[in-house]
Amino acid sequence: MLLLLSTVWFSCDKSKTFEAEVTGAFQVTYNSAILEIDYFLNQLGNKSHPCGICWSTSPDPVSTDSHISDNIMASDERDYELTDLDDSTVYHARAFIVTKNGTIVYSDDFSFTTLLAPQPPCTVTENTIFFEPDSGGSFTQDGLSANFIYDTYYEQWKVFMTIPMGEFEFLFTQPPTTGIYKTAYEGGFLEGDQVEPQIMLSESFFNCTFGTPEYQDVYIIDNEDGTFTLSFCDFHITPDGAAGCVEEYTVDGKITVDY
Repeated sequence: MLLLLSTVWFSCDKSKTFEAEVTGAFQVTYNSAILEIDYFLNQLGNKSHPCGICWSTSPDPVSTDSHISDNIMASDERDYELTDLDDSTVYHARAFIVTKNGTIVYSDDFSFTTLLAPQPPCTVTENTIFFEPDSGGSFTQDGLSANFIYDTYYEQWKVFMTIPMGEFEFLFTQPPTTGIYKTAYEGGFLEGDQVEPQIMLSESFFNCTFGTPEYQDVYIIDNEDGTFTLSFCDFHITPDGAAGCVEEYTVDGKITVDY
């Protein structure tokens, strides 16, 4: 991708010149980016000048839009990390410097596009779980609703749902954000990007607890409306060894949860 430079010049007299240049966008993800700014000050003395970067989804953002404030006394290069961005969105950014008389001098508009957030590789109807037993056949649990609670005993966050055939839950160390999480073994230590799935099914007159192998993908999308969507595809669950619990399942699902 070709990144264009944006430059602005301001001169209030021959002894003082202000220049801000956006030299590029780096490490652009679906929700963040790093912008590099070059500041050039040709001034008498060591007066500090407010400066920074502002951004918006509209062209020519101003300092009252989303921004990062800074101060500068001499020519320098600064990197600023923009966070909490929307995925697959064109953003506009401008560097700025505030002069001695309070005038805000902006660079030309600089634009970049965030990446698409991680998407699950299968399509499943909202609030539906599809089970496919290894023994053949399949069945669907749809119209599901899930609760998001804090488990004070285990000090973990839990997505909990009741299905006609049992219970299904996902444990997190913290409220999940957009990204791909990896499964961990039951009872193991969870890191920030891991999730522990557990399912309790009534099978062959037994109450069977099922777990998952490590490192299966669970997709989380923060919908930024007070909900997040949890999706999983070709998700393998196996019995934890209780007598009579021998079935294995492949599961697809998509659940939207209030938080």
